[in-house]
Amino acid sequence: MRLSISLLQLALVGYAHAQAMPSACTYNDGLYECDLTSLSSNSQIPLEASKFTPIPQRLRFWKLPASLNTAIFHTDFGSLAAADFDTNYPASLEFLCEEGASLSIATGFLTNMDYIEELKFTNCDLGGIPAAAFR
Repeated sequence: MRLSISLLQLALVGYAHAQAMPSACTYNDGLYECDLTSLSSNSQIPLEASKFTPIPQRLRFWKLPASLNTAIFHTDFGSLAAADFDTNYPASLEFLCEEGASLSIATGFLTNMDYIEELKFTNCDLGGIPAAAFR
């Protein structure tokens, strides 16, 4: 009898930590990593927060196009509850370019991402940043 209770407890723990995400993303230790080119080619942009379980507190994008010229986040990102975040990590967003790649960004590409506390561009040559790019 004790063994069946332990198995039930394990099943419930696995269920409580179930993960869901778009097919071009992976999840490991609280961080979602997404192939932005695949998301775009599969018509998954704008990206919906509701497609992620647990909530997307930390996101890293790679395989970037040369230009981020549209809002890539759906309006439901604007209603994420920061109270549900893991307090061990800041809400973060990272764009990882190929070494030395140029990346242009347009005004409003971060629309609906007001909750972000840490924004990183890694290996990206941004050139000029337009006014209001981070609104």
